[in-house]
Amino acid sequence: MVANLRKIALFFTAVLISTIGFYAGYGCGGGSSSNIVVNSELPYVISVSPADGATGVVINPTIEVVFSKEMDASSINAGAFFLSTYDAVETAKALVVDVSVQYDYSSKMAMFSISSDLNYKTTYVATVSGQVRDTEGNAMGSDFTWSFTTADAEDPSENEIVFSAEPDPDFGTDGLFSHDVNGLGNVEYASNVLFQPDDKILISSYINWTNLFDYCAPGGCFWGDHNADLGVVRVDENGVLDPTFGVGGVAEVGCNSFWGVQWWLLHGLALQSDGKILVGGECERHARIFRLNDDGSIDLTFNAAGTPGYAEIEPDIGGGGSNWAGVFSIAMQPDGLGGEKILVGGISNTVADWAVQPAWLFARFNLDGTLDATFGLDPRYAPFAHQGILVETWGTIHNDGIRDMAVLADRGIIAYGNSSHGNPANIDFAMARYSADGVLDTTFSAGDADGVDGLNIIDFGGSDWGYSMAVAPDGKLVGGEHVNCCAPTNDFGVFRLTSDGALDSSFGAGGKVQIDFGRSDADIGNAVVVLPDGSVIVGGSSNNAIGDSDFALVMLTPDGAIDTNFGTDGFILTDFYGSSDTILKMKLADVETNADGDIVSFKLLAVGAATHPGSKPDLAMARYRSVAHEVPAE
Repeated sequence: MVANLRKIALFFTAVLISTIGFYAGYGCGGGSSSNIVVNSELPYVISVSPADGATGVVINPTIEVVFSKEMDASSINAGAFFLSTYDAVETAKALVVDVSVQYDYSSKMAMFSISSDLNYKTTYVATVSGQVRDTEGNAMGSDFTWSFTTADAEDPSENEIVFSAEPDPDFGTDGLFSHDVNGLGNVEYASNVLFQPDDKILISSYINWTNLFDYCAPGGCFWGDHNADLGVVRVDENGVLDPTFGVGGVAEVGCNSFWGVQWWLLHGLALQSDGKILVGGECERHARIFRLNDDGSIDLTFNAAGTPGYAEIEPDIGGGGSNWAGVFSIAMQPDGLGGEKILVGGISNTVADWAVQPAWLFARFNLDGTLDATFGLDPRYAPFAHQGILVETWGTIHNDGIRDMAVLADRGIIAYGNSSHGNPANIDFAMARYSADGVLDTTFSAGDADGVDGLNIIDFGGSDWGYSMAVAPDGKLVGGEHVNCCAPTNDFGVFRLTSDGALDSSFGAGGKVQIDFGRSDADIGNAVVVLPDGSVIVGGSSNNAIGDSDFALVMLTPDGAIDTNFGTDGFILTDFYGSSDTILKMKLADVETNADGDIVSFKLLAVGAATHPGSKPDLAMARYRSVAHEVPAE
């Protein structure tokens, strides 16, 4: 009984002291001392947040203190502020917390940020030292003290966890990495990335390209030697080049790519279960995949009976005579018998000469590099001209192509890219589902307006280019990226389909979201990832007012609204060298969830290109780490 009375007395004494100090700030005193006569020559506190006596305060508050005069910022430091509470024997006890401090001269406000969360349902006494000084050197003279109480953790409606992201200082240089692979300042960019089981990172690129035109004369410009090679770069988990891979971390594969300089030509990258690396692209106008050993050397056992080290699809597979084909995506597919096979998606030109009218190119290889004749036996194409290969034109011969794929739990396949089905002048997003053996699944998106069961065409109103897709944990399918291409205004765009292929009406407006960064007319989306809770992050580039672009990220809530807790009002911009930068692909890493499935933390790796002013782009990547904040629930 006596102990309880002591505790009550101590608490009310603290409240009384803090109340006197609070009112002193309004002209009735001078802090927490008994002297309540204000010396108008001295600075004093006029308001605080959280307010004196506040309850339900979040456990990671920023303490704001407004003074009557402009203060000397050097006197407002971590040692000028502390918190206290009471321990089990009713003794006032100072808490040791790391505090970062900011002072704003215009508002006369000091902001104390606490590095670690406070306890729930606890009353804290906050104190600003009387030694803080104004710009004339006058100290307050007396400590200023007030109290507040944190929220009750047992009431989940009080708080919720929200996420932002920031460059990860443990990666590269302050979260950023760029590399001029051949040291010549030529066009190089990264358009695919994956993680090895040992956490090393593989990035694929076209490198060593020289000039788009060999020379120009009064009669016009003439095609030169297009000699872009495929490259794979490996860095460790901290963004340092791996010297055990290739030459100084770079494995260069002779390719002689004609179209490799075009960013819209991605290239595939996959990892076999035995650790061998598959990389593919357009080489000498063939769709070609190479296999590398773990040290970056070419694996000559791959397609040993044909062209050791690589397998290819002839450039005229689509009926375009001597034209070209390319690999944009590679995925490993379980064969149902304990092994795996190699899926390849890309494009094949369908007309002769240099007219660019590609079709979907879809193929499957065995692990020895030979085409799998059991794939693609779709009754729509019987008799089968090319066993192991599908060429889809969707009723048109204009701007179709697979740029990403996903293998589902039942070994079924989602293919994603573009099609101009029904409107040759308008390119749209296209997503189709196939059986494990490459037969179009006509139950997917059945009966919709495009008239092709098994395929869904998603139109945002202009020309839309899709590069990346993701499968959400609930089986829904997310795609999109670049909408209204080449129109006066380019925006990010995202759509979500149900697992059956219909636009998901619970996402955005009828399943679609269009995003404008508000900086200029050129926001170009290229990549998308989905978090375990269904949130979506889209990456690409956004131009500023003078035409330079930055790595650009935007986060959407599971229902498709911009998550304004992410970055600045939902957007994060990252600049490398003050010139043009863009994200082309993203991957999530180190995603942690709790027992309820809620996100705890994650990392995001974005790869693409960064340009020095007046130069050509270099391979670039940035790693972001999640930052969790607790805020009052709406």
